[in-house]
Amino acid sequence: MFVSESVSIAAPLAAAKHRLIEYFRLGDMDSLASQAYGEGVTVFTQAGVGGLAKTVEIESVPAYDRGSATVIPLRWTATGPLGSAFPVLDANVELTGSETRTDLLVVGTYRPPFGALGVALDRLVMHGVAQATIRRFALQLAEIAGGTTAA
Repeated sequence: MFVSESVSIAAPLAAAKHRLIEYFRLGDMDSLASQAYGEGVTVFTQAGVGGLAKTVEIESVPAYDRGSATVIPLRWTATGPLGSAFPVLDANVELTGSETRTDLLVVGTYRPPFGALGVALDRLVMHGVAQATIRRFALQLAEIAGGTTAA
């Protein structure tokens, strides 16, 4: 299943890029526990909305440039004994912009667990939860990157 969310940030691209790369490299945000993970980082955060929240592990690898965009690849996996009951998300955080603003795009795919039953549940309810979760995550990254979102 495909999910995406974009946010405009009222911050220069260079500054937003630096903040996000440092965040994923160091994971030093007070609100999130983190642990170094090879060249990337593993960051623990709460994923989900309402009563569907679940602790997840976010693994990233070093960012790279693709044309005028900077791409930060990541994998988002639920942790704990019921972790396999949640989908794994493979996504990119893409940054483009100018000296006055940054466009942040989170785009990814996931496969619902439990085969055909999981796909049916995803179509009925869970895709909306996944999209709301990605929206929340994009807004959190926008705060880290620049502090304010542009209209």
